[in-house]
Amino acid sequence: EVDPPAADAWFTGSDLPVATVRLDRDSRWVVERFPANSIIEDGDHVVAELPVTSERWLRTLLLQLGPGAEVVDPPEWRSLAAAAAAALLARYDG
Repeated sequence: EVDPPAADAWFTGSDLPVATVRLDRDSRWVVERFPANSIIEDGDHVVAELPVTSERWLRTLLLQLGPGAEVVDPPEWRSLAAAAAAALLARYDG
């Protein structure tokens, strides 16, 4: 028998990459649904450090959030949402 870890411990101590994401009020559900290494209130925004299981997962999340989220760090993921949106639009551009 194996005891699964508690829900808030799944990614504890993992060596997954981390994205620091600034979320607006309507996107706050992200920190309630996904594990976060840290959550900092910043006025009307929340800045969260999210463990990233894959770049594809982060790209999908950012597309769902639209302008409600901004990757702050790492720099190589700052343009991920814009690139994903452009690629998606290009598929419908005929």
